This record gives sequence, structure tokens and C-alpha cells, in this order.
Amino acid sequence: MVWERLASASVSSSVTNTGWKLLKRASGTGVNITTDTFADKDNIMILHHTHTGSSTGTAGLRFNADTNGNYANRFSTDDGSDNTSQVNASNILNGVGYSNRSSFAVNEIVNVPTQPKLLIGHATENGGNNSSSIPNRREIVGVWNNSSNGITSATLHERDGNGWGSSSEIIVLGCDNNESDSGENFWQELGSVELTSNSASSGTASNPQMECTFTAKNYLMFEGYLKSNGDPQTCFNQDAGGNYHWSYVDDGSGSDASGGSNNSSAGFHYGGNEVYIRGFMVNKTGSQKQWIIDRLYNSTTGTGNTLVVREGSGKWNNTSAQCNSIGFKKNSMTMYAGSYFKVWGAD
Repeated sequence: MVWERLASASVSSSVTNTGWKLLKRASGTGVNITTDTFADKDNIMILHHTHTGSSTGTAGLRFNADTNGNYANRFSTDDGSDNTSQVNASNILNGVGYSNRSSFAVNEIVNVPTQPKLLIGHATENGGNNSSSIPNRREIVGVWNNSSNGITSATLHERDGNGWGSSSEIIVLGCDNNESDSGENFWQELGSVELTSNSASSGTASNPQMECTFTAKNYLMFEGYLKSNGDPQTCFNQDAGGNYHWSYVDDGSGSDASGGSNNSSAGFHYGGNEVYIRGFMVNKTGSQKQWIIDRLYNSTTGTGNTLVVREGSGKWNNTSAQCNSIGFKKNSMTMYAGSYFKVWGAD
């Protein structure tokens, strides 16, 4: 898993470079955006950030220039029923298709040359360039039925044949199971915070109970553990205005629910007691900030308690600034020692 392959202790310290490496990246507006050839790695991660124009655009993935019917996938949209019609296809569906929208996706692939290539992916689409429309989300699994070759190139394919409305990007990362200490890790630690004592202030956006500040990068990966006696709001750059909108589903039950339009919180939180958080964000100037997030919530101590898994995505309707801080705050709340939040990133 990605979290086991970070291997980056600090931006300023000496790190062992045994984690994800940048293999290739490509950008453009055409129907097919294809990377140059890259090294065959045991594990592949693919990120892409796309923008449609006045015509519908839906992302798909192809490998090694294979346009034949060697792909299959299943997916659910906003946690609805699975679609299983994508068989004998010419690509793996990998986005949510609308016009005048922006999308972000993260995929992980097991890349054993002698086996079919299995993919797990998550995609989010912003729902519109405002904070009132709800984001859409897809969970995707797929396969490239090739047992002769490892993946050595990738294509971001626009499935509707219209191309992209503005420049869109695909990034391919790789890591061998026995990755050697050479090259530079893609994900570099940007900032972290950990409470060594309880924080019981009357939290505000400008003075939260806990805040992680960091150097802004175009792509972020984050992880955290929060323990509190309340339900803290999440603020980027100390913004508590109505500039967020997020959606979620609990325990995979039912369709996605809205966290509220024009929300004053990014919604990383979940109730009181303790929650474990991890996710990804695209953080480019000129675009809304979109994220994909998973949370594990434990309402009380003890093994007799039922855990809650919350999956979701969201957006921050700010196109002029990059996110460089993530804070957690609530009036009259205590956040307990041991709570932490950490951010990695790359351009």
C-alpha cells in the first residue's frame, strides 16, 4: 500500500529513497495523452487531473498503447449499485463524465509481468465551479488482461472523443517491492504536527486546537489521527467561510450524502472520540482544490464498539491560493495529546 512506501522522514533530513519514484508524466488537451516509456516496476500509482470544456469528457486508462478489448472494470458512482457492463473494453473507465468540470483520480496497480494487471482506483469530480454543487465520486476496480508484459507506458484517454477543455495531466509513480536506495521519492514530507499535551482552547479558524502548516505543492497526501471530545471543523488556510462542499457514505450503505453546500468546514472530522484519516488532494493554483478521503471512526473505547468507515470526496472553492495549512477547531472542545496530522507532497 502507498502508506507503507513513503520512506521520507523529513524534507530537511537525510531520507532513504525507497518509496514511490516519479516514472513519467504527460499533459495536454487531446483525446489521448500518453507518457514516454518508463521502467517496469512491481507497483504503479497513477494520478490524473482533468478539465472538460463545453463537451462531455470521461477519463479512461490504457497501457502500453493497447487499444484492443483487453480491459474490464466495475465501478459505483456515489456509492450506488455497481456497474458491471465494462467488459472486453478498449480502456479502463477512470473518471466521472460531465462538461465544464474538473476531476481528480488516484489509482494503484499490481504490475506483475506474467499476471493480469489489477487496479483499484478512486475518482472525484467537482460538480461545478462553485461551493454549492455537490461533488461526484466513483470507486473503480479494473484489469488489463495482459500476462506477457509489465506496464511501461500509460495513456490518459478521453472516452467521449472530445478531448479536454484545458490542459490535463497524468502522473505515473512506481516502486519495486525491493526498491533500492536511489533516486528521489516523489512524496516528500512537507509538514507535521503532534499534540504533546491536551489542547483545550476555544478554537477559532485563526487559533485552532491543532493546525498543520506546510509548503504548498500541487499534489498532497495526508494522514492523521484525531482524538477529541467534540466534532471539530476542518479549515484550509484558516478559511472558515462557506467555501467547501463534500460528500460521503458511511459503511458503504446507501448513496452518498452531502456534507452541506457552502459549508464552513472541509469535513475531515467525524464526531467525537477518535478518527483515523488518510487521503489525497490536488492543490493547483487556478483550480478548485479537490480531495479523496477515507476515515475510520471509533466512538468509544473497547472492542465491543462498532467502528464506522466513512469514504468521501470534497472541494475547496478557492482558485487563487494553494492550501498550505489544515487546521481543526471548535469552540469549547478539547483535542487530546497524541493527536497528529502529517502532509506529504510534490509538484
